[in-house]
Amino acid sequence: NGRWVICVSKPHQHIAQRVCDTLTGEWRRVLPKGWQGEAEGAWLDDDIYVARVQAGNQSGRVVAIPMETSRNASTWREIVGESEAVLRAATVIEGHVIVPGFLRWVTGQQATPLKL
Repeated sequence: NGRWVICVSKPHQHIAQRVCDTLTGEWRRVLPKGWQGEAEGAWLDDDIYVARVQAGNQSGRVVAIPMETSRNASTWREIVGESEAVLRAATVIEGHVIVPGFLRWVTGQQATPLKL
């Protein structure tokens, strides 16, 4: 429905910085206060943002972030946990979460979309 508009900083760090609720016109930060690290992805549906998050020395993980509670990391749902594979991206195509390179690294086979 286009309720949310998200602003991501680039080109060096990829961080979802601010989000606007188009129903109220309010802009606010996306991530918890003090968040240090990257967070970028794509919309899964009207209210859930799927992001590759990486902080400090983490290799990265993929989480589903509900926009209503995005500043509370305890409400995020982990989709792909941290592993030895370094995650560089996450996107959504036709309701499938795509994490380029991850499944190939784990299985040695072509990547298969993760259906949520």
